[in-house]
Amino acid sequence: KMRLPEKYILYVGAISERKNLKNLIKSFGKIAGSVSHHLLLAGKGGRYVKQLKDQITDAGLETRIHFFPAFSSEDLPAIYHAAGLFVYPSVYEGFGIPIIEALSCKTPVITTRGGCFEEAGGPHTLYADSENSSELAEKMLQVLTDENLKHTMVAAGASYVKKFDEMLIAGQMMECYKKRFSPNQ
Repeated sequence: KMRLPEKYILYVGAISERKNLKNLIKSFGKIAGSVSHHLLLAGKGGRYVKQLKDQITDAGLETRIHFFPAFSSEDLPAIYHAAGLFVYPSVYEGFGIPIIEALSCKTPVITTRGGCFEEAGGPHTLYADSENSSELAEKMLQVLTDENLKHTMVAAGASYVKKFDEMLIAGQMMECYKKRFSPNQ
């Protein structure tokens, strides 16, 4: 329906400077000759998109990196699930919901160290320095070429992400309210 490449690395989120997409493009350029994957950048952006497109052209990657303004809510789970890897190189976030979405769709995740990312990604997500394109490239290549690692990340991530189940969280919130506002206290 959307004519996506057969093999791809996925990024979902706003297309803005704090998302660190210049570094993702640089990292992808370092491994593009070693993998047949494409890079899909899904999200809305303004002037920054032009800067990224110029970087892509300068690197000769215009046939391997694709922008999608957005995917529908109905299509997004299948797009996550079909991705060989989800990369979220953001410098900072409030939490990192796309990480949770990718793990829920059984997609291995690489994101950056620090901030909220380790809570969202858990112990089997891979983490890289947000400024180190070589480290990110190395981790991307590792996941894309090591089926055992990928399988472990998918299984552990699917188990880890269950702690974010909305019914479980709602129940925990209700328990907090009951304890806080109990007439016996």
